[in-house]
Amino acid sequence: VEHCQAAQKDFRLSCSSCTNAMVTCSKALKWDIALHLFHRQRSRGHPLDIGCFTAVIRACEQGLQWEEALTLLEDARHRGLEPNALTA
Repeated sequence: VEHCQAAQKDFRLSCSSCTNAMVTCSKALKWDIALHLFHRQRSRGHPLDIGCFTAVIRACEQGLQWEEALTLLEDARHRGLEPNALTA
């Protein structure tokens, strides 16, 4: 949880750092923080890879936010990103 809160304050997260923070948030059942981090990265024009999408989708799944998870999955596919055995 502390990693999630620290990530919210750090304005210069790399994609991998953001992904790691979202994974931590998912494990802590803090889907809302993971979603906030994801949207912040996107709004700042930072590249989003399949790892970023997978982490936030899993966080939403853990929080039973199925509609949000499906919307994010569709967004990833629209960007040409497809989950595979390693990311799904």
